[in-house]
Amino acid sequence: MNDWAEALATSPPSDRARVLLNLAHLSDDRQHAVDLLTEAIAVGEGRTRVIAIASRADLLPWLDRWEEAWQDVDLALADADPPGQVVLRNTRVGLLMMAGRLAEAEADALDLVDLAASHAPEYLENIYTNLALLADEAGDQQQASTYRMLSDNPGRHPLGPRWLRFVELNTQGAALLASGNRTAAKATFTAAYHEVITTSDPSGTIKTGVPLAGTSAQQPPAPTAVRQVELAAQQPPAPTAVLQAEVASHQPPVETAVQPTETSGQRTPAETAAPPAGTAAQWSPAENPAPQPAEPPASRSPAGNPTPQPSGTSAQQHPPGDSTEPTTDIEALVCRAGVAGNLAGVADHPEEAVRWSTEAVEAARGALALVGDAYGSATVLVNALISRAAARHAQTRHPEALTDLDGALEVVAASAEGGESLEATIRATRARVLATGGWFAEAAEEGRVALDLAYTAAPELAASVHLTLAEVTSATGDLPGAAEHLGLARDLSAATGDVDGETTALLSSARLAYLASDVDRADALYDEAEALITDDPNRLLACLNGRAAVEVLRGRPHEALRCSDRALALLTTTTSPLATLAVHQVRGSAFESAGRFAEAEACYAEASARCEEAGLWHVALGMAWWRADALVRRAAATTGNERRQLGRKALDLALPAALASEAVRQRFPHGPLRERWVALASAPATRSAFLAIRAVEDTALAAQYIDHIAGAVSLRAESTAPVERGELIGLPAPPPTTTHLPYAAAGFATGTDLSFPAAGFELPPRVRPDPAVRTALDDWIDVAEQRYGLPVRSERAVPSW
Repeated sequence: MNDWAEALATSPPSDRARVLLNLAHLSDDRQHAVDLLTEAIAVGEGRTRVIAIASRADLLPWLDRWEEAWQDVDLALADADPPGQVVLRNTRVGLLMMAGRLAEAEADALDLVDLAASHAPEYLENIYTNLALLADEAGDQQQASTYRMLSDNPGRHPLGPRWLRFVELNTQGAALLASGNRTAAKATFTAAYHEVITTSDPSGTIKTGVPLAGTSAQQPPAPTAVRQVELAAQQPPAPTAVLQAEVASHQPPVETAVQPTETSGQRTPAETAAPPAGTAAQWSPAENPAPQPAEPPASRSPAGNPTPQPSGTSAQQHPPGDSTEPTTDIEALVCRAGVAGNLAGVADHPEEAVRWSTEAVEAARGALALVGDAYGSATVLVNALISRAAARHAQTRHPEALTDLDGALEVVAASAEGGESLEATIRATRARVLATGGWFAEAAEEGRVALDLAYTAAPELAASVHLTLAEVTSATGDLPGAAEHLGLARDLSAATGDVDGETTALLSSARLAYLASDVDRADALYDEAEALITDDPNRLLACLNGRAAVEVLRGRPHEALRCSDRALALLTTTTSPLATLAVHQVRGSAFESAGRFAEAEACYAEASARCEEAGLWHVALGMAWWRADALVRRAAATTGNERRQLGRKALDLALPAALASEAVRQRFPHGPLRERWVALASAPATRSAFLAIRAVEDTALAAQYIDHIAGAVSLRAESTAPVERGELIGLPAPPPTTTHLPYAAAGFATGTDLSFPAAGFELPPRVRPDPAVRTALDDWIDVAEQRYGLPVRSERAVPSW
């Protein structure tokens, strides 16, 4: 009880009604429970409010407030959706039975069976139990026996003590997590996991080869009445006391869930060394979807309606003892999927989360194959796929993350109706993965769809989607659009008490100020962000790295290195690749500004290596030409062999990157977005390549590259405003220059998955003085295609101008 009370005190507004509902269930004082439910009704929405109304109606007769109970149910029924009607009408049947109006109760219960089967099958057990009691009261033992058979297996296997223990432990774990005690919550979920295995599978025969792993139930459990079991001695006096006691004892299990405020995977700091919002898929277990208690039997499918079951799963087809009844321990399989899901939600590392969620995917799919969605396995499956995608996003395994999200969308699409909230979560997560992977055109489209769904069905996600769209618009040159998205994200987060979201918006806004060379405003925004950071090393790292970048821009490299040293100390094995490489890139900039060139190059090389390890070739493109520019500047101050070596190294970095970045335009649809990218990313890379060619004094290569550039095809958008080079990037150049590092351009929209088709014209041909004779530039084109994994030019050749 104390854990739930603490959860109420610390829960965001969006969770308050649900926590009140759980507190009412745990209360031993009926009047106190009614007071809690009254508040839940006042602040709740949708299904939670309906459950609270039904639950209060269950309790009011105990306080001799019958008239209010009838009014609550009748008024709520007037505008309830079909699942809500099942909840309320089930309560009304109980009230009729308690009042001795048995004929009306039987008629209502019989009429309710079809509606419940279609929209809330978890209530069939209670409905059939009440019908059995009514048949007993009427003296029809044969009909009562039939109803009890149906109650024992209304489309699913009967549940036993193992399930109840599973629910009990997971409920405790959810309360502990909601109160901030993550360690104790994980221990409780682990205990639940081991008890499920020990009691259901001592020989380990149903393991799938890895520890049970799953995903937290991110959707609310099925609608259930709050009061769970009342003893006969506690029943109020009424004409059919024995009957009333039995009715009350068959209420559905309590709804016990503490919903997270964000379910699209963990949100990350807007910038690390001033990257765009959400660029880094920073693994932060505290921001992982919150584990949930076990769902009641036959819980809701993702859409709020049951997924149709395969043939052969109903009670009529498989009555108890039928030889066709599956021999697999379905209850154990479902318990394993659920508890593993909660363990995935409290995993300390993305690899651990992937293992747990993979097991949950397999367990949930196994249950679905055997008995359909009788246990709500479709919801578990969807959430497992989302959880695994979030972990893979943190690992920069973007194609695999997208595959999981596509699979989750398929499950949601197969539902009968609804599912907008889950779809919003999936699409919001998908937009984030696409943006981080550099597929900006696709991310922009997915983000717009996610935003529409969020405002319609999942408003708690809106701020997160705005942050993703700010990343997309910023990285493609629309800084005013990015500022607008960030302003909305900050306002929404502040209004809902989402401190993490507000901090992320401030960090990203500081980055925009930095890009505008408004260092005073950038510092002020970093001050605001840091004031909100309490115990979040990932966001503190982003803040310190951003401050270091600003200090470099101010021309104070030693102050920059002091900030960078603090940021470096926060790096761990769970820090995202983007955050890690950003720290090394800022340090390189600071070292270069201080004239410590060898240390600067070592930092740049480390950042580039991190790009390659993570498969972030789109980030590597910007990193390559920035390193090349630094080497050209060093070469200009040297002579002889050292100058030649530096020049050749700069050329090896700059020219392949320029060739690849120019070719990436093929991945954008025609229009302003594509042209902004050309001005924002391709142009500075091209300039860097020419500087490197000049440094090695290769006039023939310069001529060949000019012919190559002239052979590129580009749509001219006259209405597109010119873009300053500084808008491209997220980190400063060493004084006296005023350009910025290329980190925020992290996404030349290439990614590493060539399954994304080019959106532009066919690849241009190679340009040669003699089409039949290869040139030096052909070799560089081959290097670019091999290094960055995307086509630059076709094999066809045409004569130069």
